[in-house]
Amino acid sequence: VLLEYDPGRLTPAMAQSLIDQVAALLVRLASADAETRLSDLEMFDGVQTRALLDLGRPQTALPDAPPCIATRFEAVAAAQPGAVAIRDASSGASLDYRGLNGAANALATRLWDTGVRSGDVVALHLPRGIDHVTALLAVLKLGAAFLPLDPDLPDLWLSGLAERAGAKALIAPETSGLPFAIRLVPDVADVRVALAFQRPPPQGDRLAYVLFTSGSTGFPKGVVLTSN
Repeated sequence: VLLEYDPGRLTPAMAQSLIDQVAALLVRLASADAETRLSDLEMFDGVQTRALLDLGRPQTALPDAPPCIATRFEAVAAAQPGAVAIRDASSGASLDYRGLNGAANALATRLWDTGVRSGDVVALHLPRGIDHVTALLAVLKLGAAFLPLDPDLPDLWLSGLAERAGAKALIAPETSGLPFAIRLVPDVADVRVALAFQRPPPQGDRLAYVLFTSGSTGFPKGVVLTSN
């Protein structure tokens, strides 16, 4: 077996290692019985196998339960509270991390006071912008799931989607025409430092959000996404 290689890309030792691996595989292939599967044949020795497996191990051990999105956001907010967290492209308005975290805490507390709990679905009938991001964070802080509803679609259509998703509450501006028993209007001026409830622990299979397909090939179908 002759191996040609580009010395600009491989060192002689690397080339020798490659040819040795091919030779070892051929030897094992020739000596295997007829019942041996190709997938059972090895081309690496024990040292090479351990070295390859070591390359696949992360240098930093990951926690068994990685922190949820809301917890990671709060860590960033604590590290740089005065930095701009979000800027509205249409109006130019901005909010720093301290303000965004406080507004999300306040809205999450209001949701909690209305009876929204971990695993519930909250509909968001909001245009893109600061209020929308605040509402997303508030729902995630509760361990609940959000259902985004496009404000450009008819109210009757969106009401049907919210009913199918089992949405328990609605976050929307006062002009929203969606009929809901529990309605909250986001208020970024309402800022609170501490939460009035206990954050549920991270749970990978917990419902995170619900989306509906466009319905171009029939009635929209709900898609459930978990925290994983």
